[in-house]
Amino acid sequence: MPPTFPYIVGLAAYLIGTSAVLIASMLMFFFPNTRMLARRLGAGALASFPSMIAHQVLAFPLTILIIALGRVAFSLESHLRGAEVFVGIPLLLSSIICFAIASAYGIYFGYKLSWELFAGTTLKGTLLNHFVGQMVRRFFWNKRPV
Repeated sequence: MPPTFPYIVGLAAYLIGTSAVLIASMLMFFFPNTRMLARRLGAGALASFPSMIAHQVLAFPLTILIIALGRVAFSLESHLRGAEVFVGIPLLLSSIICFAIASAYGIYFGYKLSWELFAGTTLKGTLLNHFVGQMVRRFFWNKRPV
């Protein structure tokens, strides 16, 4: 069975959680003292989906590499009985874990980005304060002697 079932279950759990957050933020919006928090939560819920998908797209080559290494290892170990237990299952689990980590970080990054944007920080400031933005800034904007 392909690993689409755990992905669909995880996506369904994410959609249920995001729907609950959106409903809670919609109910909180009617009260003036929680309106800003409701805006931040609603924006975080809406921004987490594209961020999650983008991080999954970035994790896809690593997942393909894990599966390809598994196929090579499985072909080398095919003469042993029970090789799928020692090769196939750990590689399947590692590919699922890779996607799960990318999804969780994408959700976190989407929430953090929208939360800081609704707090009044500029997009450039928000992205450059992130550790990936800091690595890109150090790599591209440092003056190097030629």
